[in-house]
Amino acid sequence: MHFEYSRMRRLLAYFNPIARLGNKHYSILLSTTITLLFMISIEIYAHIIAKDPEVVGLPALFIFPPLIIYFSFRDGIRGGIAATIVTVIYYGYIINTGNITPAEKSTQWETAFILGLIYLILAYIIGWLKQTIDIHIEQETDLGRRLQAIVEQLPVGVIITNSSGQVMLVNKQLEDMLHIQIPYGYHILRNNTFSALQPLAKTLKTGKTVTDLEKTVNREGKSLTVKVHTSAIHNKEGKVIAVASIIHDITQQKELEIRKDDFINMASHELRSPLTSMKLYLEVLENLTEQYHDKRVTTTLTSIKDQTERLQDIVNDLLDVSRLHTGKMIIEKEILRIDQLVFQVVEELQVTIQHHAITIVRIQPLTVLADKVRISQVLTNLITNAAKYSPGGTPIEIAVEKKDVYVSVQVTDYGIGIAKDQHKKIFDRLYQVTDSQEKTFPGLGMGLYISKEIIKLHKGTIGVRSTKGSGSTFYFRIPLFS
Repeated sequence: MHFEYSRMRRLLAYFNPIARLGNKHYSILLSTTITLLFMISIEIYAHIIAKDPEVVGLPALFIFPPLIIYFSFRDGIRGGIAATIVTVIYYGYIINTGNITPAEKSTQWETAFILGLIYLILAYIIGWLKQTIDIHIEQETDLGRRLQAIVEQLPVGVIITNSSGQVMLVNKQLEDMLHIQIPYGYHILRNNTFSALQPLAKTLKTGKTVTDLEKTVNREGKSLTVKVHTSAIHNKEGKVIAVASIIHDITQQKELEIRKDDFINMASHELRSPLTSMKLYLEVLENLTEQYHDKRVTTTLTSIKDQTERLQDIVNDLLDVSRLHTGKMIIEKEILRIDQLVFQVVEELQVTIQHHAITIVRIQPLTVLADKVRISQVLTNLITNAAKYSPGGTPIEIAVEKKDVYVSVQVTDYGIGIAKDQHKKIFDRLYQVTDSQEKTFPGLGMGLYISKEIIKLHKGTIGVRSTKGSGSTFYFRIPLFS
């Protein structure tokens, strides 16, 4: 039964012109044969059933034009013209065998010629449209196959839906990654049970891009970390026509980062104790050598002490980076006057930064709820960076003012400046600028990253305004206390 039904469906699809759109196999034989069969059927009806040869005219006039249109739409120009030629020949046969006067015969030949011309034009136009549609469908199909081939070769999972959320394309990598089967036509908005596909559903609803979102997925009892990027595809009018999602398995990367952070944390803790002891011994040595008044010894010990303090700062930064990455940095907020804290930090730093005048150009008495030690750390980092990247003798200017419901703290220098394409990158972890001039300055690229994360923990923002060669203004904003 199923076999018979399948054969019937194939037979109907063979004769259905719409089902053959995109099929460029055009048949002259079928159009000629079917038209001839209709012609024979009309003759049988006229001579055997009706027994009146004169009745052939009306059926021929009404049956053959739809046949020409059908075969033009099914088999293109060739099919339509073949049906037209057979039709015109049959019209000629009817005229020549009819019992009519020569004048009537001449008139009918003129009519047949005009009808034949009309049928040819009709067959050509419909056939040309059919073949043009076939070419476009073939191009779209080829494009789809190419896209499928490209997507299958990608090392990441890819899923594409139409604007209503039905899956149009999904690659094997995604199904293997998530251990799921997503059939063609699966509706994401109605059946979204996969957490990794939730950003896709969000983009379908809002049209907004989701970038680098990390999701945790449970796969056969194991935890999988994936990074998801989802964006909408728009047409020329700006309407969403599809949504694509790229899913990347970063489980191994995350595990390596955890091991690295654990190692940094352990190594930093192990280094802190001997560094503290070294500083104590150096202070003892300084006290012991004071009585000898040996300038070389004093200079050497001061240099060693400075380098030890620098090493301790690096260790502290490494610890902070590790705490931030593992979510273990503790923020102890208290109500404090930000203007008083700025005065205190500037006073302490001016002692060590002797080649720059640190000037407070604008300041307001403002209260915030913040971690005093961590905000001091941010201020210290911004001011020391300003001194490091500015020529001696240039001022460093500090401004503290209210901006809506935030307090804004700005540190301005007149140094080398920062190229615009690096404004965001400099706040990344361990990022160092690639410009040869800036490479002459030491540093591991952790200070600004730590500052950014501290400000984020205060629900604030941090940024920079700078032009290469014209100095920089680093600023951060945190909410006012109310």
